[in-house]
Amino acid sequence: MTFFSKDNVKHFEVPGDDGKIDTLALLEAARGVVEMVSAFGKAFSPVKSDINGNIEKLQKKYEMNKELFITINAMLDDEFENKSTDLAKVGGLWLTRGLNFLRTFMQILIKEYREGSKEESMKHIINAAYEATLKLMTGLLPLFFNLNSCVIFFNDSLFSYMYYMYYAV
Repeated sequence: MTFFSKDNVKHFEVPGDDGKIDTLALLEAARGVVEMVSAFGKAFSPVKSDINGNIEKLQKKYEMNKELFITINAMLDDEFENKSTDLAKVGGLWLTRGLNFLRTFMQILIKEYREGSKEESMKHIINAAYEATLKLMTGLLPLFFNLNSCVIFFNDSLFSYMYYMYYAV
């Protein structure tokens, strides 16, 4: 059994018509992403660390008033109205950006696999995902991935895990 078995997959309910996002559901789903990223190996530890840091910011804000902050929306409203903290603003923004990077990475990886790419290194996929998602906001790719020493190989087992996560849920 692998991490990517159905028992381990965290499902996140899409917000309803009111657009409100349940805080605990989001935090649990984001923690599931961290578990998934852990399965990618040591090369992704900076991404894991970044996502974890943003989860912690949101958790800290939630802990300030669990009854009031049952939705991310309530935490953001509090920060905009009361200027109390910026934990939800910063944590939520950068969590979203990190998750977008991972989604884009997976989409490119799956596309290349379907096209029969024989490239073993995934450095170009990391670069493409970074260019498409984070480059305009930060110049931190060298801090996240030392691409000259980062050995990430495109293989069938890694792909099958990622494909399952992306399409089977």
